[in-house]
Amino acid sequence: MAKFTSTPIQGTESMTFLKESGGTQFIVVDRNHEKVLSALRNTLPDLVKIPYSFNENFVINYYESSKRLFLIAKINEGESSQLFKALKKRRFMDALQSYWRF
Repeated sequence: MAKFTSTPIQGTESMTFLKESGGTQFIVVDRNHEKVLSALRNTLPDLVKIPYSFNENFVINYYESSKRLFLIAKINEGESSQLFKALKKRRFMDALQSYWRF
């Protein structure tokens, strides 16, 4: 069963969950973009390899070395409906395209 949490990602509990939890991780960053993404890069070493731009909404999808799928979406606050429309339209993640804008 999937577990969902909505907490400040930089909290100790959230970072521990990211490091220790198995299964797919879906992270939506809707504020404090630079600060949060920097913290994620420090916690998730594979994320460092993927370039992105703070100036656009995007989704990063990749499998980390332990084979967990990560979906990290950067959106502006209040734009979650656009994200879910883009995910519905895309439907499948392409392992060869780890970064895409919407």
